[in-house]
Amino acid sequence: MSCRFWQGQTEEQLNDSLGRPADVESRVMKTKHRQIWKYHPAGKNRYLLRVTLENGAVVGWEQK
Repeated sequence: MSCRFWQGQTEEQLNDSLGRPADVESRVMKTKHRQIWKYHPAGKNRYLLRVTLENGAVVGWEQK
């Protein structure tokens, strides 16, 4: 998928596109399950790309 990601993309599509994340942060809330997939480490607990998923779909990202 040539390293592309978009809103609404599933976990499987994101994994196929960007590969396995360097780290995953998970939070379970009453109505949703939120994960932050972190890519490209740039130091201790610092990452150049963070992709946020809610209930298995991409809802946003932060890229530095």
